[in-house]
Amino acid sequence: MSAISKNVTRKTRIIFAARLLTDRRAAEIYIFAIGWIILSYIVSLPHVFANMPAFGNFIGDFQFFSYAIIHTNLFVQSTIAVIAIVFVFGVVDIFRSFKFNRLGQVSA
Repeated sequence: MSAISKNVTRKTRIIFAARLLTDRRAAEIYIFAIGWIILSYIVSLPHVFANMPAFGNFIGDFQFFSYAIIHTNLFVQSTIAVIAIVFVFGVVDIFRSFKFNRLGQVSA
């Protein structure tokens, strides 16, 4: 392989990797992960889970989480909101990917 083809191949791989790392879905994953890291750093998650009622009681769980989110500081509330929004965008992307088959045609 000549020096020119090696140089072109290397630049093509760099461009391809940069496009993958800067994709919208990748950005969603980065924001989701950074949000969880910030939330776990600010909030004592073991204490939250220790105070949480047993799973299975939907109304009790909803009351616990809504009370916990409403009665915390604004930074934690905004971090949870960002995580929730990015999660919803991720779920929408998953459903959109099921809508198309491998050829890019809409499934019936």
